[in-house]
Amino acid sequence: MALDGGAAPEILSNVVLSQIEEHAAFGGVVPEIAARAHVEALDGIVEAALADSSVSLDEVEKMLAAIHHVPTGQALACERAFLAALDGSCRTPIAGHATVAGEKLSFAGLIISPDGSQSHEVRLEGEAADAAEIGLNAARTVRARAGAEFFDGWA
Repeated sequence: MALDGGAAPEILSNVVLSQIEEHAAFGGVVPEIAARAHVEALDGIVEAALADSSVSLDEVEKMLAAIHHVPTGQALACERAFLAALDGSCRTPIAGHATVAGEKLSFAGLIISPDGSQSHEVRLEGEAADAAEIGLNAARTVRARAGAEFFDGWA
């Protein structure tokens, strides 16, 4: 949508990805296939939407800047870095929560074995500007504590 000086919002593009064919053979949605298909198709969908709308990515970033909350973005960067470094998904028992107060970020992470018999926790703090690095360091720390065998059979 675009706002034009107080005018009503206007939809500039409407690009839809259908996964019906990909899931038909399974009789329903398979989460792993759906997640992979989303990631694989995302760049193409964004490019198509930008082309349809005749809006550049820079213009979209300017529109979003008005609603971007920097501390929330920093917390998300930390949490996502933690999950990505541990290959986290909706099907893995991994949790991460970051909070930002002023210029400081606090992070708590947890991994649990699939059967629930083991868990490992990590807590780190640092500069909010280093959010992604804090998340990555937290993942390295908890992975070292758990040991390589902890992650066997997660796939």
